[in-house]
Amino acid sequence: FITSEEEGLVGVIKTILLNPGYMIREAFTEDKIKFLVLMLLPAAGLCLFSRKLSRLLLLIPFLVVNILPGYEYQHSIHFQYVFGSTALIFYLSVLNLRDMKPAARRYLLPLMVTASVMLCISNMSPSLYYMRSYLGNQETHQRIDQYLDAIPEDASVQASGYYVPTLSQRKTLYVNPTEHFTEYIVLD
Repeated sequence: FITSEEEGLVGVIKTILLNPGYMIREAFTEDKIKFLVLMLLPAAGLCLFSRKLSRLLLLIPFLVVNILPGYEYQHSIHFQYVFGSTALIFYLSVLNLRDMKPAARRYLLPLMVTASVMLCISNMSPSLYYMRSYLGNQETHQRIDQYLDAIPEDASVQASGYYVPTLSQRKTLYVNPTEHFTEYIVLD
């Protein structure tokens, strides 16, 4: 969306205004439609239904940060890039729910809870593999942690990305592979 590095965010706006077809094509891929469902269905899409158009401005970060970029992690609920957008979506949903009649609220709240639970179960159940794997190999993981703890804190280390968080307190730490000479190399 940025046509030249000097324009920055202005370039994004320029591209959207001059080429809306490109924006629509980038915003509605299969992965992004799934992402939209996962983000909007638990809130019953209430963030989109407002009598005040000014509230829709709060959806701009969702569009710019999560929907338009091609970086796959930006439109995945499994990464930190959705935290701010999620807060804005729920805030807008609460505002719009407050403006609705009590009869509508009586039906929408159970729908929102049901959709949230169903999407959570269906989306997170494949992740249970990692928990089962960890619990089933707990002895191995404890042994690995002992080896990692044995590395002196002032030593330089290069490590596979999986071990970087555990070793993050080291003074010098590089993600493997690196051109830097290190005293220790930890590979997965």
